[in-house]
Amino acid sequence: MAMPRGYTPNYAAPRRTAPFGWSGPIVLLVGAALLAIGTLLILFAAISFVSGLVSAGLSDSPLSGIFGSIFGVLFVGAVGIVFTTAGGWLVRFWWIFLLVDIASGGASANTAAGRGANLTGMIQIRCRRCSGLNPDHATYCLSCGQPI
Repeated sequence: MAMPRGYTPNYAAPRRTAPFGWSGPIVLLVGAALLAIGTLLILFAAISFVSGLVSAGLSDSPLSGIFGSIFGVLFVGAVGIVFTTAGGWLVRFWWIFLLVDIASGGASANTAAGRGANLTGMIQIRCRRCSGLNPDHATYCLSCGQPI
């Protein structure tokens, strides 16, 4: 015996999202920013290392200047390498975030077709101009934007 339609439980599966809730383009922008910052840090470390060597060579105690320069360069260079590596991976694999977003339905949720798909359990009104389906409380058509 089948249950009447009004007595079936309303269960919606939880929506899966991309890691951190980011979409593909956001991951690409974050990766590009990390890559640029890391590259600038590495260039800064290289320039400061060369200038430290030159100034240490011209000073009276070259070893203290060289060691001070090396430790600063290693720290800034290491941070630059970490940023560059993380940014490079995000730039290379941003499309995975895009695919996860599309597979979970997140990419279509902000389109007229995606909003119309969520209206299946409601009373809908058809637009006279474009024949698009709209909820009964809408004053403007979701497809064409004209007053209903």
